[in-house]
Amino acid sequence: MVYKGFYGEVSRLEPQVGYVAPPLDGIWATAPYLHNGSVPTVAALLDSASRPQSWTRSHQSTDYDPVALGWKHEALDHGQEGEPSADLRKRIYDTTQPGYGNGGHTFGDALDASDRAAVIEYLKTL
Repeated sequence: MVYKGFYGEVSRLEPQVGYVAPPLDGIWATAPYLHNGSVPTVAALLDSASRPQSWTRSHQSTDYDPVALGWKHEALDHGQEGEPSADLRKRIYDTTQPGYGNGGHTFGDALDASDRAAVIEYLKTL
């Protein structure tokens, strides 16, 4: 039992300010990424300039992209408001909508393409 060991004697459970990030193990199976699912692949997560503004995917489990580590997707030149079909509109992830943005988290931008590829290969092992 934890509370009878050393850690139980010195630890406290108190509310804190901040966000507890999920562990990286199994990250290859958790696409799309960021807190709101706005980034379809780890490759796009690590290169913020390549993130699509609006995108859609098939929602078929066989459409996984093992190279980019995430969902195969189609980048669109329009968001939800530009889609006349109500059925297709609900399948569009539109990062211009409030709460759906994919900005920030630019930590991977400092990496070159080979370093990004190495990070992706490493994450596949977790």
